Amino acid sequence: MWSRLLLLAVSLGVVLGISECALRAWSPLYLVGIQDAYQYDEELGYRYAPGIHRYKLTDHLEEIRTNEIGSFHFQEHFDGYGALVFALGDSYTEGVGVSADASYPFQLDLLLNLDADGRYVERYGVVNLGLAAYGTEQSFRAAKRWAGLLRPPKFVLYFGCDNDWDDDVLFRSGYRHQHFVKGSPVWEPFVGTLLWLGEFELVKRAKYAVSEVRHSRRVQKHTPRAEGPGPSVAERVWPALEQIVELSREWDATLVLGWANPRSDSYAWLKAKAAAEGIPFADWAPAMESVRAEMPDLNYANPHSGGHWRPWTNGVIARSYARSMGVWEPARVRDPVQSAR
Repeated sequence: MWSRLLLLAVSLGVVLGISECALRAWSPLYLVGIQDAYQYDEELGYRYAPGIHRYKLTDHLEEIRTNEIGSFHFQEHFDGYGALVFALGDSYTEGVGVSADASYPFQLDLLLNLDADGRYVERYGVVNLGLAAYGTEQSFRAAKRWAGLLRPPKFVLYFGCDNDWDDDVLFRSGYRHQHFVKGSPVWEPFVGTLLWLGEFELVKRAKYAVSEVRHSRRVQKHTPRAEGPGPSVAERVWPALEQIVELSREWDATLVLGWANPRSDSYAWLKAKAAAEGIPFADWAPAMESVRAEMPDLNYANPHSGGHWRPWTNGVIARSYARSMGVWEPARVRDPVQSAR
């Protein structure tokens, strides 16, 4: 009997080994994020560890750089800036899918701080508080924390996303506090081993499948059932978003709202809601579509596993926020025919 069990174990090991090698060679699964860059946070569930600079090359480059207080920047401090700008949101704000210098907050930073001669002047310190899978509730808490660590901002930029409702449900249910990250009170003795196992293709797929099932069950449990089309995600998260509205008023800060998916019902709903509430809205979709009308083959999304928006799209978003803030206008370009006369 023992010989048969041993033979079965060896055969299973060979099959798993061949499967692992085949998946790595022909069908690797690239999961977004650099797992060892995160750490547990009792209030937020998780966040990036402070003082790190990580690179990861899959079918695209991932880059994470944080300063000593854990904000997602190349600046170590913001003492010299005349005003702070808090950029709140999830992976679309963080800049997933592109290098750290191609996110919309980074491009906004250059837009607001390069003077007429092209030199960098510390005017508006753009603090990127976006993090993948953060919902509205986590964005609200992050804003309060970094206002205490730095100072209250003069501008608050919120960039919503179609999974904000799901992320809020998962956060409130405690799921976001159970990730395999350093310092986790649940997994701490095993985090190193779990992160190592997570590099295997078979484990990645098993982990992804289990996560999807757990996500859907928790979200369905807390999502009201409605006959026919239900309210948009933006409408569902508006009560949580109102916390950010009130916080901005408390700081006497200008709030600018925006939405990541230009073709979702939430984009149109939040644009109309912002107008009704007297809140500026970064309406970047028309500018993006005008570019694509002239260049139909130019996609606004990344073609790799990281997904999200390409650098030029993030640049359009940055300009839309800058105009909505009321502190920047595009330079006027002289007509080439008139210039030649």
